[in-house]
Order: sequence, then structure tokens, then C-alpha cells
Amino acid sequence: MYFLNIRRSYKRRWIILFLAAGLMVFMQSLCRHPTRPTTPTIELWKTLVVLYESHTPVPSFLKLTSNATAIRYDIPETTHEELNQGLLMQDNEVLKTKKIHASLLGGIPPYPDIFRGDGIVILGGGVFYMKIALLSLRLLRRTGSRLPVEMWFEDDEEFDDILCAPGSDFEQMNVECRVISHIISKVPTKVRMETYQLKALALIFSNFERVLLLDSDNIPAHDPQVLFDSSPFIESKVVAWPDFWHATVSKYYYQIVNISQESAQDTMESRRSHRKAAYRTVESGQLMWDKRHRWKSLVLVLYYNVYGPTFFYNLFSLGAKGQGDKETWLMACRAAGEDFYMVDQEVRSLGWWNGNEFKGTAMAQSDPRDDIKTLRNENFEVGRFFLHANYPKLNAIDIIEKNTFAIDARTQQRRRMWGGVPLELFEGRDLEKEAWKEMLQIECESHLQNPLVCKIMEEHFDAVFNT
Repeated sequence: MYFLNIRRSYKRRWIILFLAAGLMVFMQSLCRHPTRPTTPTIELWKTLVVLYESHTPVPSFLKLTSNATAIRYDIPETTHEELNQGLLMQDNEVLKTKKIHASLLGGIPPYPDIFRGDGIVILGGGVFYMKIALLSLRLLRRTGSRLPVEMWFEDDEEFDDILCAPGSDFEQMNVECRVISHIISKVPTKVRMETYQLKALALIFSNFERVLLLDSDNIPAHDPQVLFDSSPFIESKVVAWPDFWHATVSKYYYQIVNISQESAQDTMESRRSHRKAAYRTVESGQLMWDKRHRWKSLVLVLYYNVYGPTFFYNLFSLGAKGQGDKETWLMACRAAGEDFYMVDQEVRSLGWWNGNEFKGTAMAQSDPRDDIKTLRNENFEVGRFFLHANYPKLNAIDIIEKNTFAIDARTQQRRRMWGGVPLELFEGRDLEKEAWKEMLQIECESHLQNPLVCKIMEEHFDAVFNT
């Protein structure tokens, strides 16, 4: 009897362990894991790491003695002499980097042919930006767009188990969650990639062949599929949009890539040329790229970003406002001798007036389908396609904590933060009202809801949009 009881005890224990293990498997199945990288993607990264690490620019750290001043594009440009006062490279350093750059261009691997289709790539990260991304994605789907989306996270710490779970909003909106560290950690390297550098990684690792790269706070007013089918993208393979500022590219860069600074500027300054980088900065909150046909340029973009914080960011921007990845995109196209389309129409600043002070809150970028028509007719009315809500970010808690509501200081009247954008600007869509409705839904009805935040946001919405 004693041994019988022992057997029964062991049997019960094994049953409990079996059930516990089953429960763990079941619970894990409820958490959607990010898509694991394929072997070809890891092999691609391995090839690129070897290429990049064998072509470190000289010096290893490019130091500025002073920062260039950001000057709006509608103000006459700063002279070349003024631009280069804050950076000094020795002749031997320029010559060495010139040889290194030429060698890298000659060693770029062929297009791997592992990418397919059109899609949107967004770099997420952390609770703060994921609420913003969720709002932007909901507004994207309001356009009727069915384009697949890849949401990229830097690492597992940033990965969002809730938004990427089965049955979540992301899955219902055809959003695939991916993690950059799952690829780059497979290859030993001294290279550290973070912040601005990650955008180029997300684009090159994406499964899509033709990509619309969007910041998480960028709202398309229309279905972006029409841009993939438009002549600017089909003909030029890369489409970029302008920022407010004159470019502040160092003269040394042109020496390194063996391009005349004056001739490059003359070409880019042509007001009616679609190749115009406008000798102004790029606003990389939205960017279109055909990886098959601009592969050489894309590999060079990533190279510029790998050594961005230590070398190329300073070389391209000289410490001016907004320094980061944004100049690497078209600079790479120029160096590789590949065409691109730079939207000619200037970015429009949206905001509101608080007395005599203008509060800029967002940027409206033009529709390239209309923009190209202005080459034949300068008076053609150009619509707007993207609204980049860069400040304040559309995160309800952040708006409340920083008190960035649009409230008139004198009258205490609550206002629209985008300044009552004419509806015709976005073909009849009241994007600001739609955005606030989505914020309310997130804070009041979703699994991310916060009752106190919901109440504050409802009061503001009623005061602004229901009066």
C-alpha cells in the first residue's frame, strides 16, 4: 500500500507538471512574438558589416569647433566660407577618405533579390511613441489604404507585447512587428546603431522592395498606394521632401566624392528641376525608396549612418538644426550617380497664433503627383499629402503634462493647434478633428485607456470641436 501511494503521488505530480507546462505554452501563444529574421537577411547584414568595418573614414571622429546656423530656405544662402568655419580636415585626411569612399562604392554587393512588393515601414519604440503610431495607423486606414505595414523596434526591451499580440489593433490593421536587434546581434561588430541610424536599418531589412518610410507621427491624408504608382516614383525610384532650411554640407564632402560643389549647387538650385535637392535640407519624416533600382545608393546610405554620429552627420550638417540621418539619403544618391525626385514645393508650416507669437505645430508636405505638374504649369494648384505632427506629439499624456494645448494666453480660449487648416488643403478631410477623435478612442475605449486622461481630453475636444 505504501508503494502504491508513492506511485499515485508521483502520478499526480507528473499530471500537475504536464498541465503547468501546457498552460505556459498556451499563455506564450497569446503573446505575439516579432517576426524572426530570415537567414538571407542575416547573411546580408554579415556582408555589409565586413564592408563597412573595412572602410572606416579618416579621422575616426570628425570634431566640430562650432555649429553652423540653421537658415530658412527663403532667406539668401550663407556663403561657403561661412559654412566651413566650424570644421577643418587635413588634406591627407580628405585624400584617405576619398580613396576609402571610392573603394566602398566599388565593393557594394549586388542586389540580393530577397525583397517583394510595396509597403510602409515605421520605426516605433516605447509606450510614448507606440500610442502615437497607433493613432497614425488608424488615420492611415481611414484613407482606405491596404498597404502592409512593418513596425520596427530597436530591441526586445522596446518591443510592445500588447500592441503586437494576436487580435490586437496592429494585427487587425495588417501591421507586422519586427525587431532590429534580432538581426544585428547575430553578427559580431563594433558598430553601435541607435536613434537616427535605425531608420536606414529598418528600410534595408524590410521585406518590401518598394518602401514608404514614415515617422510614427506622420499622417498620410490619402492612400499612399497612389504614390507608388505615380510618375515621380516610377521614373526616379526615390522621392524626398524638403525641410525649411538651407543645407549646410561641408566642402570636404564634395572633395571626398569628387563632385564640384559649385556645379552641384547650380543643378540643385534650378527652381524648376525635379532633380532639385534644392540645396536645402531633407525632411525625412516621409521618404520613398525602390530598393531594387537604388540598391547602390541605399547601401551607401547605411554606410553614412553607421558612421553618422562619428563622422558623416557632422560632415553633412556641420552641427546645424536637425542634424541626423536626413541628409544621408540624397547625398548617397548623388555620390552613387543615381537619380532621385526632390519635391519642389516648399513645406508648409501649420500652427496657431498666440497673440503676436506663431506656434508652429506641424508640417504639411505636398503631393508629388501635383508637384511634377508644376514643371509645365507653375500656377497649378498643389495639394498636400502628408501631415507631420512633430510638436506637440499626439500623445495625450504628454500634451497634458507639458500643457501644450492651444490656449490663447489672453482670452484663455481653446484653439485648434494646427490653426484651422483649410479643408481643401487635404481634399476636404478635417485631419485635426479626426486625430483628436482617435486620441479619445485610445484614451477612453482601448486597452490603453486612462480614465483621468480621457476626461481631460474630452473636455478639450468639446471646447474646440463641438462649439
